[in-house]
Amino acid sequence: MKKLFWLICIFYLICTEYAYSSSIKIVYPTLQKKIHTSSAFIVGSVKKNSSLIINDEPVEVFPSGSFVKVVPLDFGENKFHIKSTLNNKCEEKEYSIYRTEKYKNLPKNPLKIDKNSIYPNEILILNPNDTIKVRFQGASSNQAFFTIGNKKISMRELSTLECGQKGIYQGFYKIEPDDNFQNTPIKVFLKNGTTTISQTATGLVTTVPASQAILVKNKNTSTIRKTPNGERLSPLAKNTVFTINASVGDFYRAPLTNDFSFWIEKKDVEILSEYNIKAQSDLMELNIYSDKKYTYLSIPLENRIPVLLNHPEPNKLRIDIYGATKNFIMDEYKDEDVKSLKIIEPQPNKLSFLLEMQKPLFGYDYYFQKNEFILRLKKPPKVDKKRPLQNICIALDAGHGGKDSGAIGPTCIQEKDINLAIVKYLKKELENAGAKVILTRDKDITLSIFSRPEIAKEAHADILLSIHNNALPDGENPYNKHGAGVYYFQSQSKELAEKIQNSIIENIEIKNDGIFERSFVLTRPSEMPAVLIECGYMINPIEYEMLIDETYQKAFATAIKKGLEDFFISQQQN
Repeated sequence: MKKLFWLICIFYLICTEYAYSSSIKIVYPTLQKKIHTSSAFIVGSVKKNSSLIINDEPVEVFPSGSFVKVVPLDFGENKFHIKSTLNNKCEEKEYSIYRTEKYKNLPKNPLKIDKNSIYPNEILILNPNDTIKVRFQGASSNQAFFTIGNKKISMRELSTLECGQKGIYQGFYKIEPDDNFQNTPIKVFLKNGTTTISQTATGLVTTVPASQAILVKNKNTSTIRKTPNGERLSPLAKNTVFTINASVGDFYRAPLTNDFSFWIEKKDVEILSEYNIKAQSDLMELNIYSDKKYTYLSIPLENRIPVLLNHPEPNKLRIDIYGATKNFIMDEYKDEDVKSLKIIEPQPNKLSFLLEMQKPLFGYDYYFQKNEFILRLKKPPKVDKKRPLQNICIALDAGHGGKDSGAIGPTCIQEKDINLAIVKYLKKELENAGAKVILTRDKDITLSIFSRPEIAKEAHADILLSIHNNALPDGENPYNKHGAGVYYFQSQSKELAEKIQNSIIENIEIKNDGIFERSFVLTRPSEMPAVLIECGYMINPIEYEMLIDETYQKAFATAIKKGLEDFFISQQQN
């Protein structure tokens, strides 16, 4: 009982303090926030119907009491006097925003190299003709060079236009055939007149012949990239067999042709043989067949060699098979679903096919079944023009949730809650239209972003929609950049994005922020058309008033449903 009594007392004191605390609430930026840009926005709220002045300038207060003021910033501390007035009662608050330089330049004296800035800082295992990039930060306007073994290479200082700061030095070395580096350190030097200083990089270099490749396979469907941690390529099907011949840090390099390689994380790879065995296959035949839901392209292979897909147009897929040679006469294929399948851009050790469907794709997946590569293409569902969403399975994702609040509005309402409110209204709209609806979350829980598309895939959803509300980085102006926008990645999803965006703009008085192609976790799935919808901007006070209003939340749901109906009717007509 004593413990309960003290808990009640503490709760009472907290509530009392909050009740008598300032009614001027600043949501962003926080006092600890360091801004690197020449302007910022002060986001917050005051009591409803108050007038507001910041540094002698009147600021508009919106019905909920919210306000957003864009302010210029000088370097260092910027002080703001905030004055709120309601019924002749005044409240004042002093607030500071600190602007710092985005990059810290090193002083010229004493001569110094920032050891933490030296790249490479990872273990490199490379081949002859590979290029090593070396980079570091030091005092500006000096001479710089680096050494690897007995090699000495000059470096140049990059301009501020290239990297945004002074004192960044960079140089390159192309590995020669007779170089024999074995865990060889890289040392960087900075020279000013008679003074020379040096630091050793944490990264070490080892050279191996390009022919010394290792046979591996990936343990699961894997993300692969053009460069380590760089742009993603199409996922690599599970149990693909390929060779690696180099590594940088946590990534292996897999050479596919003389001029093209991909990079894959080491944790995704299982070594099969350290002998130089190439993953190759004669292609003997292709098969195309269908059932009620799918069209299949079957490619029997001797080995599970790399197959990469590209989706250039809504009804086209490019299929690149690396290590394959054609050993059959290929007839042109055509049926009610497939417009054509043909070989394009013939190259040694690589077969490329262009598959063109009669209609835009409506989802595709690919996998190995033993040594047979299967491409499975989903047929568009047949729809009733009068009730186009009948029996359509739609997965709805309310962005963020739980510990992840998303953006926070001027009166402290969190994006995660608005997202969920719109999703719940949208669920009702869709179910009333005959759709089956799957929710990635139906309450305020923390949910991994990568689990969300998996929920849609497991439910065999026809469509995936992720509902969000937007924000801006420092330096932007929320009175200029705002509105509703839709994001897609796969070409098959572009028309869905267009139909939903058009419906929102036609049915709601909100600025058109645009349609964007972006590689997000919720736009990347290929198994169904998938888009991410930003209904508005949390830090634009006009749109914020809309987003927290149930009437507008329902209006967004209705407009999105209408966009879906337009999309399905259009698909039926194609």
